[in-house]
Amino acid sequence: MPLAPVDEKGTQLYYEDSGAPVGSRDYKTLVMLHGGLFHGAIFKPLFPFAAKHNMRLVALNARDYHGSSPFSDSELAALDNPDLQSQQSVLRACGRELAAFLVWFIKHEQLPLVSGGGGRGGGISVLGWSFGSAFSMSFLAQAGVLSEKDRTVLGDYMQTVIILDPSRHPLGIPSDAPSEQLYDPLSDAALTPEQKQAAFSSWISGYYKHEPSFLDSLPTSSREQLTAGLPRDPQTEPSPTLTRMSAEELAGVTDPAALAHSTLAFTRVDPRVYEENMQAALWDKTIWPRLRIALVWCDASVGPTMLASWYLANMVVTRWPAQGRRVELVRFEGANHFPHWDKPEDMVRLLARIRPSTNNITPPSMPLAPVDDDGTQLYYEDTGAPENCPGYRTLVLVHGAIFNGATFKLMFPHAAKHGIRLVTVNMRDYRGSTPYTDADIEALGSGDPERQQSMIRARGLEIAAFLVWFIRKEDIPPYVVDGDRGGLSLLGWSWGNVVTMAFLAQASGLSEDDGRLLDGHLKSFVIFDSARQGLGVPAAVMEGLDSPGGGTDMPAESDERWLSWAVHHAHSKPVLDAFPLVTMNDMQAGVAHSSVANPLPQHKAAREHMVRELGEIIDPTVIERAQRLYLEVDTALYGHNVRGALLDASTWPCLQVYLVWCDASMPETVFSNWYLAKQTEENWPRDARSVKVVRFEDANHFPHWYQPEDTMALVASLV
Repeated sequence: MPLAPVDEKGTQLYYEDSGAPVGSRDYKTLVMLHGGLFHGAIFKPLFPFAAKHNMRLVALNARDYHGSSPFSDSELAALDNPDLQSQQSVLRACGRELAAFLVWFIKHEQLPLVSGGGGRGGGISVLGWSFGSAFSMSFLAQAGVLSEKDRTVLGDYMQTVIILDPSRHPLGIPSDAPSEQLYDPLSDAALTPEQKQAAFSSWISGYYKHEPSFLDSLPTSSREQLTAGLPRDPQTEPSPTLTRMSAEELAGVTDPAALAHSTLAFTRVDPRVYEENMQAALWDKTIWPRLRIALVWCDASVGPTMLASWYLANMVVTRWPAQGRRVELVRFEGANHFPHWDKPEDMVRLLARIRPSTNNITPPSMPLAPVDDDGTQLYYEDTGAPENCPGYRTLVLVHGAIFNGATFKLMFPHAAKHGIRLVTVNMRDYRGSTPYTDADIEALGSGDPERQQSMIRARGLEIAAFLVWFIRKEDIPPYVVDGDRGGLSLLGWSWGNVVTMAFLAQASGLSEDDGRLLDGHLKSFVIFDSARQGLGVPAAVMEGLDSPGGGTDMPAESDERWLSWAVHHAHSKPVLDAFPLVTMNDMQAGVAHSSVANPLPQHKAAREHMVRELGEIIDPTVIERAQRLYLEVDTALYGHNVRGALLDASTWPCLQVYLVWCDASMPETVFSNWYLAKQTEENWPRDARSVKVVRFEDANHFPHWYQPEDTMALVASLV
């Protein structure tokens, strides 16, 4: 029986361990905390799938449960004492015991340190399921009182705290929450004690068909929508988990004696104690500021856990403190309250995809858009509809390589005065959005043009799905030509044009309904200072020019070399003025390969501001996975997408395309934009899309950061 000492009084916690994956030196360890009636064995179905995902799983039994030390009479008396401090003392002690276990296990098992460049490998994470999150919350809440030595050890190893389908207690949900409107068989006076027990098993482990609109907008739903969207009774199929388990299986994962001895006392603790615990854990990131929090909510779960997930998600989106920890919201589609029993392989796969970060980058609110049937989601930020502007226009912005959607945030305050709603979307692998699968990465790096093209086109279909979903969800006003009102435009910046071109290239292949919806909304397609991949520029054209991200010596996360692209270049004025009719020789002679030696004060200030915000606006770890592979794809594949997007105007023939080029940008982007602009001027097919070339004077590659108000005004004139 594996036992871990957690204090000097002889208290021990029992655990079960899947063991280290054979041959791995950077496996991730996940410690799992059970809830309520169940002990750690409820997680055992996950163990066979751990090694496949380079994970080591540890199921830990709380005090009183099978193998672990029981609570003393004095501790139980403190729990039942109406004095809040008395109750809090027991909860805090449980948090310190969990911290002691983690430190002991790290040292005892010599766990690998965080590795993998992006914090993806090694380290240790904690998962609390149902009531178990009360103890993980208490652990975080007690971080400040741990010894400096233990705090340092955990700071070197801690990756993520996962809140899995929580019950209401760990979050301290107040009494005025709508829990009293949700059915609970244990509170049903019409049932006998025997009937309550039977009904409870079906109720707690059933599969519920909640209102789809509520599920799609969980964080922003109202309490009224919550209670209206949660059915009382589960579906008949799939049948409830516990009703399918044998008597032997149930006996092997439950501990009724522990439930009666102490857990019921924990459920009677004043909600204010749990609320204080939750706030201490999540509202202050002073200790371990890079620690990531993930709320995994199961969208077919029972009403009270849906309430708890909604409560935290809504708080994160609407009233989260600025100093709070970053919380990612992860939807587990088709899962009930027992995914570790019914869907063990899917659950391990989902947990493996919750990747920790090295710079606390997950946004404080997590609006997520579903973009396929596999659970893929894209994180987005939205300024919302401008007030008193029913005919507002919507502009969706797609970021470039390494820099995520937060690079556009300085434009947000200037959008409403132009009657524009701005929406930024983070691509796959970028913070908040679903990571690529191993199969995706393998396809992109395969060298097989068909598999690579399939991977690239899939990104375009995700953009299409996002636009359709967002238009319907937000009831975006359609484009009205008479009066130039409403409508939606799409802008790709830098490398982001790879994705937007892949979207437009597949316009004719969308479903009839989706194509019709977009036809009624799409007004403009903006190519904004594109990188060469976005325009499919042949490598020979770019020979001798500096290529962003093309080197192998990638900067570290805090290295200012990431900002080597955010400088001004003083290219030849005659060449710029004659753009795009100049020859390639003129371009090669006229571009400045070095940045301006003495930048203007406002440009210097903008760069210094970017240095301070670097941790929020870049995702350098994406280089290690997909982004470098995108740079290695043959540009002929990108060129094929460009031709499909721009040379065929049979779908959405009225869509206006703008090519915006920044005349103080890097040589590569100036050259790339010249390459397309020259084609549109000299040999553009008559039946191709109309492309208007727009010069952005005195703008470098980041005008949305250096000149956000001017950039917003320019873009507003196009969309």
